[in-house]
Amino acid sequence: MSVTLPPADVMSSARERAVPNWVLKSTMAATGTALAIMLVIHLTLNLSSPITITDTWLWVIRGLVLACAAVHVAIGAALMVRSKAGRGPSRAKLHGGWHAWLTRLMPYTGAAILLFAVFYMLDQVPVMKPWGAVVTIIGLVALAAHVLHGLGTVATIAAGGGQLGARVKRVLVIGGGAVIGALMLANLLIPVVVLWGWLR
Repeated sequence: MSVTLPPADVMSSARERAVPNWVLKSTMAATGTALAIMLVIHLTLNLSSPITITDTWLWVIRGLVLACAAVHVAIGAALMVRSKAGRGPSRAKLHGGWHAWLTRLMPYTGAAILLFAVFYMLDQVPVMKPWGAVVTIIGLVALAAHVLHGLGTVATIAAGGGQLGARVKRVLVIGGGAVIGALMLANLLIPVVVLWGWLR
């Protein structure tokens, strides 16, 4: 008995994507890593002696940050659209405790970071005032949550699969998380002491 197959365009309505997901995810991880490195440098300089940067170099650095952030946000939005289209109307169920919560919060922490970064670069966040201290605390907490989840994703891509990959990922996440966490806490002390009235 012969079987007649429907035409190819009927068998599958999925269109071939111009840019595969793995390219988008790798690019997002690369821009996220670049932003995290710049963040570590900035947080470290915040705790050390201030350095003088000319206006030209300052805007070059800001331009790099904004460019990486724009690519990062655009790819994140594209992947969210693809993910939603792929799973249909049903909401994905995430398992894994705090990791699942961080995954769900990524768009919101990302939006909070973007707003905070824009106001911060425009010198519109006076840390020495109570409301500026509150904004800084919210921004840094959002940064910590976003970077912690992103660090795990980057470590997964870099380490690969298998037992060795899992060990490498664990070292990267713990080591990187400890460094960024310590810098975040140290920088959080500045707005906290402002709110408590210890520093004006």
